[in-house]
Amino acid sequence: MVNVEGTKIIVNEAIKQGIERFILFSTINVYGDTEGQIVDENSLPKPKTPYAQSKYEAEQIVLSAKLPDGRLIGTVLRLAAVYGSRIKGNYKTLFEAISKGIFIPLGQGLNRKTLVYEKDVAEAVLAVLNNPFSMGKIYNVTDGNIYFLRDILDAIYTALGKKMPRFSLPVEPLKIISKPIDRVTMALSKKSSRLKNLIEKYTEDVAVEGLKIKKDLGFRPNYDLINGWTEVVHVLKQRANK
Repeated sequence: MVNVEGTKIIVNEAIKQGIERFILFSTINVYGDTEGQIVDENSLPKPKTPYAQSKYEAEQIVLSAKLPDGRLIGTVLRLAAVYGSRIKGNYKTLFEAISKGIFIPLGQGLNRKTLVYEKDVAEAVLAVLNNPFSMGKIYNVTDGNIYFLRDILDAIYTALGKKMPRFSLPVEPLKIISKPIDRVTMALSKKSSRLKNLIEKYTEDVAVEGLKIKKDLGFRPNYDLINGWTEVVHVLKQRANK
C-alpha cells in the first residue's frame, strides 16, 4: 500500500537528514462508523476500508519515528472531512450536484458528520509546529462541532442562495437496488456507478470530538459551516469570473 510504504520511505529519509518535526495528515476515517457514539483520540480505531487501514498503519510508523538520540519527531493529525475552494471527493460531488440542481436528499439527514475548513487545517499545522509538546501525539482536527447531515446540506444551499428540497428519497429501498444497478453499470460500461458506496458514505454516522488539540496546543478554528461554505461559494465565483 502506497500510504504505508511511502510513509516508511519518507520517515526513514527524514531521520537520516536529521529532520526534527514530521506531521502526517491522517483521517478520522480510521475510527470507522461511530455508530451513535462520539469518539476521541482515546477511542479504538476501527478502519473499515483499505484506505483507512493504510492510514492507520502509516500513523504507527510516524508515531514511533525517532532521531538517533531518541527524540520523537512525529505528530499525527486525524483530519475531519476537509472542505474548501479546492474541495475533492464526496463533498465535491455533493456540492456540484446541489449547484446544478440535480441533488435529492436521502432520508431525514439525521446521521452525524464532522468537518473542518481547509484554512483551519493550516492553522492546526502551525499549532503543532509551535509546540514541541505535540511530538508523538495524535490530534483530531475538526471545526469543533458535530453536525447532522441536514445541517450541512442547509449550509450549502444557503451559501448558494438556493432552497433545500422539502422532500427526500427513502434510504433502504435505494440500498436494495444499488447493488443490481452497480452490477448492470459494470456489465455495460466496465465501470461501476459506485451507487452503493456513495449511499453508504452519505448515510454513515461520523461523530468525532476535537477538544484535545484545543487543550494541548491552543488551536481555535475560525470557520463554522456557515462562513466556511459561504467563502467556498465566494471564491469559486471569483475564480469562474477570471
